[in-house]
Amino acid sequence: MQDPTPPAKTLGDELTREWQRLALASILEILISGVEGNEPRFWYVRNSDGLHDDDWTYKPPRKDFSVVNDLDENYVPRDRQPGQTKEDLLRTRVYSFRLGALLPAAQVFNAFNEILGTIYARSIDGFEPITSLDDLAYFARQRMEFLKRLYSGKHGIYKKSPGPLGGDVHVFGVTRDGVIWKYPKIRSQAKSLR
Repeated sequence: MQDPTPPAKTLGDELTREWQRLALASILEILISGVEGNEPRFWYVRNSDGLHDDDWTYKPPRKDFSVVNDLDENYVPRDRQPGQTKEDLLRTRVYSFRLGALLPAAQVFNAFNEILGTIYARSIDGFEPITSLDDLAYFARQRMEFLKRLYSGKHGIYKKSPGPLGGDVHVFGVTRDGVIWKYPKIRSQAKSLR
């Protein structure tokens, strides 16, 4: 296992100390993604051992936080074909990291990944692979809007009221130079907040 980068390791250590100091019994999962030296990265920091297989509820929280370089340590080795580079693999795959997504959210996220992977692998006309923060933001928005629609009292198929998911979807992105963008429903209306 590759050693975590100092900032991620430091964050895990600080969270462990703070959770123990406050005697917290809650689960916290932080997903960290971006690009470092032209290399796509995805890390997670969490005090969870994930979900139970039978009902997808959380397992009890641990006392310490683990820090994992998930893309490079888990996904790339699992999916790369012999002789294929990481870059080659990432041209044909769309990964959607979703630790902690419960039913039915996990299935919605998986289905969106499969749809996108098929669209890109088959080069369906009009659909371009995700190549920017804007592209990724609108993919995330589409996925969340669909999930929210399942629970909508007006349009959805969920029968209890009120639904556990509703309200507005907020999607933000931070560029490499620190500019924060907000991505509303209408694609041409994305705006920088600072």
